Amino acid sequence: MATALLLSACKKKHNLFYSEDTGAEFNLYDYYIDNYGNEGIVAYASPNDSNKYFIILSLDETEAQWGPTGMQVFNGSSPDNYTSSRFGLAMLYCMYSMGMERFPAQQWCFSKNLDEAYPRAGSWRLPTLTDWWYINGLTVYPDSNIARLNIHIQNYGGTPLSPESNYWCCEEDYEGYSEFVDLESDFDPENRAVITTPRWTASADKDEWIKKNSHKVRAIKYIFRKFEE
Repeated sequence: MATALLLSACKKKHNLFYSEDTGAEFNLYDYYIDNYGNEGIVAYASPNDSNKYFIILSLDETEAQWGPTGMQVFNGSSPDNYTSSRFGLAMLYCMYSMGMERFPAQQWCFSKNLDEAYPRAGSWRLPTLTDWWYINGLTVYPDSNIARLNIHIQNYGGTPLSPESNYWCCEEDYEGYSEFVDLESDFDPENRAVITTPRWTASADKDEWIKKNSHKVRAIKYIFRKFEE
């Protein structure tokens, strides 16, 4: 239901496909490879055994623009929705509806799904800021966790995360969503999108948030051991 409500803010609507990879069991930092040969690492394992899920982080990365300026992809009004684990899927659907080629960062992530016709809960996609929070160990400045993650990424032949570099998130610069302590924030979702470092920090100079800038891009996907509505 939550995802359906989020998707209503897109210009077009599609049925939501829940064809997740089920039955899988992983441990943190395990190597992962999908049916298409995309390699990743288990960057987060949820603590809930009754509804277990894992976040897979791609071993590779690229640099790309977020997308065009002068337009807002998601037109919802409640910042509370943006922290939902399903919001990243809603943004994927919005971009898919508008033409994925317009959003280079998301397009690179989605290209890992190869011949899959539609986005689904288990699709490779651009992370949310909340996804990065899970990946970095649910702690601000988690240097030790990023270091451990990078050791395993390098052992698997991947490109390590750059702790101080900017990576694109899928969210736009929504009012009241991402603010800085002791600084007055302004918001511009038509022209800016959220960036973060793997350490969960971001530049207060929002010129760096302009959607046409190029920043690093990493793909994620969710794997569910068991999904319950």
